[in-house]
Amino acid sequence: MIITGVKKNIFLVLFVLTGCAISDMHNTEVKTSALQAYPANVSIGGNIHLKFPQNHPKNLAIRNPSGTWYSIQNNDDNIFLISNEKYNAATELFLKTQVLEGIAWINGKRVKEKVFQDVGEYLIYMANNLETEPENTFHFMAKVKFIK
Repeated sequence: MIITGVKKNIFLVLFVLTGCAISDMHNTEVKTSALQAYPANVSIGGNIHLKFPQNHPKNLAIRNPSGTWYSIQNNDDNIFLISNEKYNAATELFLKTQVLEGIAWINGKRVKEKVFQDVGEYLIYMANNLETEPENTFHFMAKVKFIK
């Protein structure tokens, strides 16, 4: 089969585009979250190790399996797990499941209580604005499963 100049150019363009598409598919498969939480399964008395980049969101919250949000570090509401200076400089945190407390709004009241009480999946959420949808703010997310 003889390939003419026009067909050769079309063939070359298709070949290059196919290579780009395959290359892009490969890149999406190897992406990892900027926030990493270890171990994936944790029990009472265990620690959750969070790792994240130096440039990270300024607030930290955790959603329990029933959907209650706990503020752990929130400068806007004066909620501090550690000092703001230490938090802003940190690239990792260790959360003790047995004692970690957060602030939740329950029936319109600000309540401080232990975060890890119920078995199930917990969402760990770092964001510059905890009061908006994730697509509207700089944020990181990770999940852990709490088992007893």
